[in-house]
Amino acid sequence: MAPLALNSSEQLRRLALANGFRLLLFKREKRRKQLLQAAAAFLRHDLPTAASEASRAAFHIRSPKVVGGDIVSGDKFFADRADLAKLLLRLPTIAAVDMESAAVAQVCHEYSVLFMVVRTISDTADKSAAHDFPPFLRQVASVYSHGILKRLFDDPSR
Repeated sequence: MAPLALNSSEQLRRLALANGFRLLLFKREKRRKQLLQAAAAFLRHDLPTAASEASRAAFHIRSPKVVGGDIVSGDKFFADRADLAKLLLRLPTIAAVDMESAAVAQVCHEYSVLFMVVRTISDTADKSAAHDFPPFLRQVASVYSHGILKRLFDDPSR
């Protein structure tokens, strides 16, 4: 399965509210909703023609879904279900774990730039993690990213 996780960034939300950025926060939440809708529309309408059936089968993508939620970012690759279970006990609201988003968040915070993270999940944080990541990037992640952004920017209501 290759769900998409979108970072709600609760910590930045609190920081924005504490510093009087309510209008920016509203615009950001509106953009988050538009992004979720674009992702859902891509999966519903465009995926069958955008990513070949062979590519989807090769990466075990049967019924992808859009997931909105928090992303935890760190320097550990999760390949063990027990480690992931421990993390979920400590942070039950997380939708995904990655190793890159914190760096983006830090730079955006330092320059007062609002951001959102869109992830195409490549594995389930266990021993079945994809070993051949470059083909996944070419055949799945790039197709998802392009399709979602096209849907988002082609939407006349944005």
